[in-house]
Amino acid sequence: MPDMIQLHLPGSGVYGAAQLMALDDGFQTAVRIARGLLEIDGLDVFAIDAPDMVIPAWGCGGYTYSARSVVLAVDPSCNITASAVRTTLIHEFHHVARERGPGRGTTLRDRVVSEGLAMLFEEDTLGAPSEFAHQVITDGQVRRLIKALDENPADDARWFFGATSALVDVPQDVTRTPEHETTGKTP
Repeated sequence: MPDMIQLHLPGSGVYGAAQLMALDDGFQTAVRIARGLLEIDGLDVFAIDAPDMVIPAWGCGGYTYSARSVVLAVDPSCNITASAVRTTLIHEFHHVARERGPGRGTTLRDRVVSEGLAMLFEEDTLGAPSEFAHQVITDGQVRRLIKALDENPADDARWFFGATSALVDVPQDVTRTPEHETTGKTP
């Protein structure tokens, strides 16, 4: 149905009962929050078994493929939480809203703005800064970014994902921790 936001789970039985509950609870909370603020519907969220695409400390990660499709990558070996799912999807739902409006752009400059806006949306809706807002970026990293701002198309994987990111040298498993979720403290 075009007026729904649906969560699609793999039928392989790869997720345990606790993971399914965390996926559903986090998804339902994110939808409830986002619907009132972003007016998004007609969206499919696909939870997939993809350990290589997750934020390791969270066991999940997200990617917006289009204005109608979001992938929620999950590591079945992790104890994911509804909070991690909710935060991931709130961020991705903001990207969906931008895809349906002005778009996220194709240059690195555009992508940096889009990521920053999604992080601010997380903070505004969830009451705490995005985990990535706590990372220290060196002068050298800023220089590399400035030199590459007109990269088109932007290489999202190179600049934004993982411990080998050209922008951030802090491993993902350090930047997003359960401790931060409850205390606001970074390691």
